[in-house]
Amino acid sequence: DKAAERRARKAAAARARRQNPAVREREAEACRQAARRRRQDPAVREREAESRRQSARRRRQDPAVREWEAEAARQRRQEDLQNVREREAARKRAYRQADPDAARAREASAKRIRRAQPEGADARFKRDFLDVSFGHSCGVCDRLWFSNSLVTISSIKNDQARANAIAVLQREFPASSGEYKICYSCKDSLVAGKVPPMSVSYGYTYPPKPDHLPPLNLVEERLIAPRLPFMSIRRLTHGNGQYGIKGQVVNVPINVPTTVQTEESLVYRRFTPELRPLIIIHHVDML
Repeated sequence: DKAAERRARKAAAARARRQNPAVREREAEACRQAARRRRQDPAVREREAESRRQSARRRRQDPAVREWEAEAARQRRQEDLQNVREREAARKRAYRQADPDAARAREASAKRIRRAQPEGADARFKRDFLDVSFGHSCGVCDRLWFSNSLVTISSIKNDQARANAIAVLQREFPASSGEYKICYSCKDSLVAGKVPPMSVSYGYTYPPKPDHLPPLNLVEERLIAPRLPFMSIRRLTHGNGQYGIKGQVVNVPINVPTTVQTEESLVYRRFTPELRPLIIIHHVDML
């Protein structure tokens, strides 16, 4: 019929016009201007933002998408780890400097929330014992500590205290470079701008280990130790039969030659299985 023919002619004419680049450019510009006018409406912007948020939530509900985003974030962090840490530290310092009281309040609130959450005995045991290793040396006094007893210079929050510590380290250890791990005893002196009393720069260095000294077990280390730690372990008045350390830990001087001579037969035959309990029992009796 005639109506169908008119629609066909109009469609053909429209297709012919759209093949003209100038016409397509005018239509695209008209669409862009219409979109700009729509986005100037706060209600339209809010609907678009809500639509984007809902779309992002739906994507993040997919475990595969979450895993992909987490892996991408880890790779970006590893590729530029030093700059990422510096940016994070600078951002945290900026937050604290902008409003120190609010920053302290947020940190205190976060700590209270973490402490209020039930951690469980297994998690506490893992955190306090299994994840804490011994044998880490302080970069200033060279004494051995547990891993949670050492801090890094970059972790000092106060800028002036951190600058004092860096100045002392550069003056006392000019040949060393890199991140220092220090114990809390040395940290107190460094942040005050002083050299720690037990610093290796004062000559408090350990002699090199002799090449002929074999690996020793805990009992043999005690037998040749010039001092033994003595502590008083008593039954607690609470805790259903538990024991605890009372008073200070005292270093008791030991006559090393006499001790080694007395235990010479046990030390030489330490690999005999039936004598191993005797070493431990005799050592406990000596204490």
